[in-house]
Amino acid sequence: MIPLFAPITAIGSAPPATTIPTAAARSRFQPAAFRLPDSFHWPGHMWIWNDRLDTATLKRQLADMKAHGALSPMPLPEPTEFRPTNMPTRMEPGYLTPAFFDVVREAAEESQRLGLRLWLYDEGGWPSGNACGQLVKAHPEYGRQSLRRSERPVAQGETVTSPDGCLAAFIVGPDGRYRRLAPGRSLTVEALGSRLVTFSIARHGWHADLLNPAATDAFIAMTHEGYRRAAGRHFGSTIPAIFTDEPNMGDMPWTEGMAEAFLRDKGYDLTDRLPSLYEGEQPEDAQVRVDYFDWWSERFARAFFGRCRDWCRSAGIRFSGHLNGEDETLGARKYGFGNAMRMMRQMDIPGVDAIWRQLWPGKRNHHFPKFASSVAHQEGLDWAITESFAVYGSGLSPEHMKWIVDYQFVRGINLLDMIGYPYSVSDWMVAGERPNYHPQNPLWDVLPAFHAYVARLSYALTLGKPRIRTALHFPIRDIWAGGKDAQAVADAHDRAAQTLLERQCDFDLLDDEAICAPTSRVEAGALRIGSMVYDTVVVTRQRWMQEAARRRLEEFARGGGRLIALDVDGDCILPEGARRISADDLPSVTVPLVRTTVPIPTLRVSARDTDTGTIYFVTNEGTDALDAEVTFAETAPCVRLDPETGRAVRIPISRVADGTRVRLKLSFAGSALLMFGKGLPRASAAEPQDGGIVAEIRGPWTLTPTRSFIVDADTIRITDTGLPAPVTANDPPPMTALSEAFSGDGIYTCRFTLTDEQARDAAWLDFGEVRYACRVELNGRTIGARLWQPWRWDVRGKLKPGVNALCVVVTNTLANQYIHNRAYERWSPAQLGPYHPRALEFEKDSLHAGLFGPIRVLRSDSQKR
Repeated sequence: MIPLFAPITAIGSAPPATTIPTAAARSRFQPAAFRLPDSFHWPGHMWIWNDRLDTATLKRQLADMKAHGALSPMPLPEPTEFRPTNMPTRMEPGYLTPAFFDVVREAAEESQRLGLRLWLYDEGGWPSGNACGQLVKAHPEYGRQSLRRSERPVAQGETVTSPDGCLAAFIVGPDGRYRRLAPGRSLTVEALGSRLVTFSIARHGWHADLLNPAATDAFIAMTHEGYRRAAGRHFGSTIPAIFTDEPNMGDMPWTEGMAEAFLRDKGYDLTDRLPSLYEGEQPEDAQVRVDYFDWWSERFARAFFGRCRDWCRSAGIRFSGHLNGEDETLGARKYGFGNAMRMMRQMDIPGVDAIWRQLWPGKRNHHFPKFASSVAHQEGLDWAITESFAVYGSGLSPEHMKWIVDYQFVRGINLLDMIGYPYSVSDWMVAGERPNYHPQNPLWDVLPAFHAYVARLSYALTLGKPRIRTALHFPIRDIWAGGKDAQAVADAHDRAAQTLLERQCDFDLLDDEAICAPTSRVEAGALRIGSMVYDTVVVTRQRWMQEAARRRLEEFARGGGRLIALDVDGDCILPEGARRISADDLPSVTVPLVRTTVPIPTLRVSARDTDTGTIYFVTNEGTDALDAEVTFAETAPCVRLDPETGRAVRIPISRVADGTRVRLKLSFAGSALLMFGKGLPRASAAEPQDGGIVAEIRGPWTLTPTRSFIVDADTIRITDTGLPAPVTANDPPPMTALSEAFSGDGIYTCRFTLTDEQARDAAWLDFGEVRYACRVELNGRTIGARLWQPWRWDVRGKLKPGVNALCVVVTNTLANQYIHNRAYERWSPAQLGPYHPRALEFEKDSLHAGLFGPIRVLRSDSQKR
């Protein structure tokens, strides 16, 4: 049988997990480090601890992850108390018990032995900051607080009194104006259509008040300090970071002493203005909302994120994580974090997540990875991370995984954490938080190549410094202001981001806090924000920019900087000196990273300047292949770096007046990593280009199942017996011809004849379309494997005159089993969990798998006739 993808141990032993590569090492491209990056760059899998943990299984699973190139595992405990009623688990030992930390220590020691990086996760489930309910159980005084609002109509002439125990009560008139009721005092209402609006403080028994520094300290004592006692000797080497997952303050947060602190900081009593937090379109109403969000989000950043970061730094590790809802521009108002960039500035490795098709080809996708990467760039941080793939369903293909990773990496992300590797898929946990990657998933044995691609891309996109000279203002204060204009503000911002990207103009996001920071300044016609220098700042529709930020942008414009107001109309307040332009005028005032002979809105580009040259990452985000003439403003020699193989390859180029022109042919999910410079790695000869059809390979084809994955009620079984009968047809049959429910591997075999001339001219074997991964043997020789387009192999010297034998192993996904084999339905919906129905909907899109062709032998362009 054709061998599976080579495990990482066959490529070479990973470097030991000692210290993370130094800044000096990250300033220069090193071919050996590109071929085999440090384990820190290899994707991690959230290792979902959902069952009874034992040492033998832990060691076996860590060894399995290493063999498959998942070199940065992150244990994610899911205790029995996490979601007992809608996603139960059987995790033992109990969360945060001495026995639990013993397991963590064993995992760290085994990871050190294997050369892995073991990331720590700061919670039992999510969201972070609660110690899975144990914090508030031990300290009820630290329970989360939030504003609660109630109202009732008041009859004309009715006398009302402020209710006992409330924070404040108001009579709101039909015109929206309001009057506070003094405690214990009565008021007769004269206006028809008035309302009594009452505010109180709700206290929660599970979630902690993360606006309270004492609550954060208690959380750290229960979690982080336990980790340090168990595995502190591995901090900074095997254990590089602690990850926080979606900490938030819920809706309308409050905390002890907030009214007094707000009065001190903002100059007025918030309790006198509470109705404006929920309603009112007057400027004074919006100002209250802006001040409220500004106050509590700044407190949240310091009280939780900042304290966690400071603890991690004192312990010799990094603080990382992501928020919930940062994939929406208006998420800052809705998901309890206030300002994503403000929170991320308190992290050493800021991050985002991409779940349940938040990113997907063919739809309008948000630019949210820019939140994390912009902060990393401005703060001088080396990394930004994505937690990806949760609830995309088990039909998620490697090709779509690559598209999702490329989408985020071209926007500045450079580390990947995947969901996930489950400790157990037994009983109801067979549903899990799909996709799950583990030995009982047919794609698991093909993922080493994906992991290697991501690791090399991570290494290359960590080097040097991003080449970004444009900043897009993020109108966070207008989002806080809310009201009827909030959606229009968000839409205008999103359109500007898309417009810049479609014109290959890379940018960072820039909020008022960064503009006003003590380290920010205007110099030589540019705006310096931390480690970044921008000569162009784009602003969009807004009215509530902080006055100090407005003044600094006006100074920037007076000093010669380009201050652009993009597609701004209506009632806006812009900094003086802003030049209003339309999207059509953008090319005249911005400098793209590359130029194309015709507009290509689906082409994305990022660049990084290193001591050895400039690295460009170019991606195709469209649903169709593209063939583009791309001009780079570079005159130095050029090679293409191949993250799939670790090699450098020479490419055809042409020198033009404004730089170097390269023809890029990018398939769906295609990308190119190019390097210009004088210190380039040694490169192999350019690959031959398609020069036309030599022969069409026709049937008969036989499809024979070799390995079947069966989702039973209690586990996922793998079998090579009792398989469906082989199927023979003139064209390659789809894998559903074996069975609609078939998930696993099938071998396509065919014999075809070539003439002497055809065998001599053959350069490429092209399969057209394959779903979803394949490994190829030709005349008894393994010629390679692929996970995505182009489904093409170099066959120069491998074909012969006469009869040739072709054998192709195609691997599909578990989607067919989850859709057509419903054995798991013996378990209740509550046991299968809340994500199962959504995963099933996505899995319906991935049922049609196999070798689809057309299958052709091609000549190279040098052999054209």
